[in-house]
Amino acid sequence: MDKYKIKTIGVAIRAKELLNSWDRGGKDLYKRLSGTDNESVNTKQTRKGVGMSRSMDYPIKDRVEFYRRVTIMVRH
Repeated sequence: MDKYKIKTIGVAIRAKELLNSWDRGGKDLYKRLSGTDNESVNTKQTRKGVGMSRSMDYPIKDRVEFYRRVTIMVRH
């Protein structure tokens, strides 16, 4: 997705022609992203792995700062 400068779900949804050109995998991905895949949503699914939960104090809009913080969090 980096190659096509697609970094968000919203941008991916607007790239319907591109995703559809990727045969079945791209078409399935587009349907899942846009919510048209007719799959049910399971809100009661059991967790398969429990890890350490961490959150940030406030929304970070600077991408470099965000990646810096995430890099630090995954080390510990």
